[in-house]
Amino acid sequence: MEIFINNEKIDFNFNEQELIGSAVNTISSKLKKENRVLCQIKIDNVTIPEAKENEIFSFPLGSIKQMDLKAETVENLVLNSLESLNLLLPELIKAINKTADLHREGDERAAKNLFFTTLEAMEIVPAILTNIRATMNLEFEHIKHGDSNLKGLEEGMLSAISLIYEAQKNEDYVTLADVLEYELSPNLSSWFDAIPVLKKRCNGKD
Repeated sequence: MEIFINNEKIDFNFNEQELIGSAVNTISSKLKKENRVLCQIKIDNVTIPEAKENEIFSFPLGSIKQMDLKAETVENLVLNSLESLNLLLPELIKAINKTADLHREGDERAAKNLFFTTLEAMEIVPAILTNIRATMNLEFEHIKHGDSNLKGLEEGMLSAISLIYEAQKNEDYVTLADVLEYELSPNLSSWFDAIPVLKKRCNGKD
């Protein structure tokens, strides 16, 4: 059995009865000391999704021929996340504004369909920001943006999302359209403008 990290074969003492999960944890601990983390696992050329990891990790190393691991520095992962936001936010803002327009036009069916397709993306944004803040030990309240700071911006986003879910639950589409267009959309536009600020902080620049 062979193990590769970023296409480079590594020396790894193992026995065939050791579990795959145990080996991955050992390697992950060593990478952590180098400020690197695992971001992809392949077993015999098959990428393992996160949902399948527990199942695969319970197999012995002797049951596989090759394990390919991809590792990235923490900083690179964060910068990649910011780049994902850079691409996601403009499209999400367009979809949010279109949803609001459809509600006002009375096309509830089309509005609901578009709204549900944007839900996952809407939830991804705060998740990415929370991960960036925790990973880089950033204090959003100390990072200014416009007349406020990123903590205030984050609180505004979460408040808008909460109001949106409440309006959707109550089938209050007038309020839903207003919150989408006048609260969440401007908030996400401000986050888009704040991405360069976050990139500088993550690169160690003030």
